[in-house]
Amino acid sequence: MKKVLLIYGLLVLGIIIVAVLQFRGVNLLPQIGGNNATVTISEQKFSVEVADTDEERIKGLSERKSLEKDRGMLFIFEQKGKYGFWMRNVNFPLDLIYISDSKIVDIIKNAEPKALDAKDIPVFEPEVDANFVLEINGGLSDEFKFEIGNDVIFENIN
Repeated sequence: MKKVLLIYGLLVLGIIIVAVLQFRGVNLLPQIGGNNATVTISEQKFSVEVADTDEERIKGLSERKSLEKDRGMLFIFEQKGKYGFWMRNVNFPLDLIYISDSKIVDIIKNAEPKALDAKDIPVFEPEVDANFVLEINGGLSDEFKFEIGNDVIFENIN
């Protein structure tokens, strides 16, 4: 009987600790891909991590060794603009898909990573304004035949 009470007591204590930490903003269960966030283009679905803060956008996919074929990072901007991207400390080429009004408006294919001094790193810029940018593995835009004007479906993007 004492063991059962001890177990219940520890369980209640654990729940209280988790509740207090969550209340203070500590995320104990981070979700990969931002709450199962997905982006679908031409029937190709990508689980995405959402970058919607300056810190997340600056870090992007840097320092990662690779990216699974069905994964990506979605950059969300509050206003449309010609947002440039650099590939500092990115270890693999990326396709940058610029999206506005749920349509592809520009694609930069196979942006090559650079680990040079920051002043020597090229910035990849779109031709038109967009408020979303999807980064996926380089070459996938050609493989899946993505084109300007393709519809884009967002799911679980907060």
